Amino acid sequence: MEIIVEGLPEKESQGYVALINDIMREFEIRRSIEKVYFYGDTENFVFITSIRIKKVLEPLRIEDVAIYNSEKEILSVEDEFYVPKILSLLWSISKEGIEQADRTEIKIPTDIFNKIKSEVVYYPTEDLKKNVQEAINRVLPEAARIKYILSAEKTITVASSENALSEQSKKLAQKYHERD
Repeated sequence: MEIIVEGLPEKESQGYVALINDIMREFEIRRSIEKVYFYGDTENFVFITSIRIKKVLEPLRIEDVAIYNSEKEILSVEDEFYVPKILSLLWSISKEGIEQADRTEIKIPTDIFNKIKSEVVYYPTEDLKKNVQEAINRVLPEAARIKYILSAEKTITVASSENALSEQSKKLAQKYHERD
């Protein structure tokens, strides 16, 4: 993860590099981040943070997180984190013949399993983006409550200030958002 701080004196820049490193470590997202750009303008109290995600993670489907035994008609889910999502999906189709046999096992008729096995139950990139957004909120000064947010597949950028953001600040945020 590369961290680039601009617009601030050297000592403050080093402090922000350390702060960003600590926050990314706390959220356990350092390995998923390619670059962090941070821009600070203390005179106008405008701060911009732009984070590039290394790669977009593929959504997980039921067949990726569970094993189906067609003889017993039992779906064994590898991690109970996915069970509520799978049950919710199943119950939206039918409640008949569906029974939670154990914390991680669900009895499902084969015909219903065949209908839902390719359904997405988890979007890891969405959770990563939520964590990135929360990390950005921790990096930005607390008084900078007015935000201008840009989000793309692999980049999240937030410009913030205690005052309304000027068009010039929004354009600068756009430049950071599109930066390589």
